[in-house]
Amino acid sequence: MTLVLDANVAVAACAETDGFAAFAPHELVAPLMWSESFSFVHEGRFRGEIAPEHARLVLERLEASPVEPREPDGLRRHAWEIADQLGHARTYDAEYVALARILDCRLVTLDLRLRRGADKLGFVVTPAELPAPREPGEPIAERDLVELLDPVGRWPAGTGATVIEDRGEVKILEIARGGNPVHMHATRLKLITKHNA
Repeated sequence: MTLVLDANVAVAACAETDGFAAFAPHELVAPLMWSESFSFVHEGRFRGEIAPEHARLVLERLEASPVEPREPDGLRRHAWEIADQLGHARTYDAEYVALARILDCRLVTLDLRLRRGADKLGFVVTPAELPAPREPGEPIAERDLVELLDPVGRWPAGTGATVIEDRGEVKILEIARGGNPVHMHATRLKLITKHNA
């Protein structure tokens, strides 16, 4: 699954030794994260809020981060429209939102104002709202099945599933019927999910 990371999430991840591990195995992308992140760290160091050694370490981690730059055609025009839609005077945050919309993925941010303002869009989340990565063979809760298999309906009660293989957006699941009207008992299914881990 692809995730667009806001600069504040990237800086917070760089403050930890293995801060990007929480986002594995997702593909991480951003539009203007580096300029914004470097500026944030420099400002913190300038004001004495971040020790110079720590600032250097964060910058090294930012430069080595697994986040890839993405600026598809039309990004800034789309950001302009989203800034209008969200009532923002500036387009910086809207670029992250626009990239997530263009890539049809989630935007992960620590900016609660942005999170609340973009709530109606349905794809802006905080790191705490991301589903935890699953290991092969790990059971899936029924509420997760609802999200994975039928985001608008209900999955029959008593249905169990196990992840056979996790390939990011593609899940190979084994579904156990449990007496419900599901005609795929213990069948391996390839399920394409848009916004789920």
